[in-house]
Formats: sequence, structure tokens, C-alpha cells
Amino acid sequence: MLTDWAIITSIEQVAAIRTETSVTADTKKHVGELRMQFAFRYPEDFEMAVTDELQGVDVHVDTIGPFDATGTYPDPPFPDAVPPAPRTSGPDGRDEGRLSIDFP
Repeated sequence: MLTDWAIITSIEQVAAIRTETSVTADTKKHVGELRMQFAFRYPEDFEMAVTDELQGVDVHVDTIGPFDATGTYPDPPFPDAVPPAPRTSGPDGRDEGRLSIDFP
């Protein structure tokens, strides 16, 4: 099995081989039994999801705490996530941190 070129070229790694052997002599003839289990690791191929249209990524951080209970900030990045003032917890609609990554 491990010398079959079609199998070896289609797998990434032989992860494990488990063998069980038994030999019995209940009759005049000896009977041998061999069981083998092979664990093969196959490669995964993924289609590229990034296209030429993706030019960058913006990461916004609007923390739950600390927050401004009464403030109203214009144009929050995720307006549906901001409860109206007065609020008892965040997010409050302002960026506590922002990271912009532009792809070449």
C-alpha cells in the first residue's frame, strides 16, 4: 500500500500506521492474521478569496467600558450597535482605537 504511487502522491503525510498481528496453531497448520490501519493526512486546497477589489481593512475599537453615558458622537462606524444616550454601558459610538491597513 505504501508503495502505491497513486496513493502516496495524493496524500500530504502518513500520520500513523497501526498493526495487529495474531498467529494461531489450533490445527496442524499455522494461521497468521495481520490487520493494518493507515491514517493519511490529505492536503486542503482553497480558492483565493482576496480579489483585486480589496484595497484595505479598517479595524475600529469601541469598548464597552469605559464609555460616555451621555455623549452623542456623529457618524459612528457601527451605528446600530450604539444605544441612545443616556446609556448604562458601552459602546458609545466613538473610536477608542482604530487601525487602517492598506494593501499594495
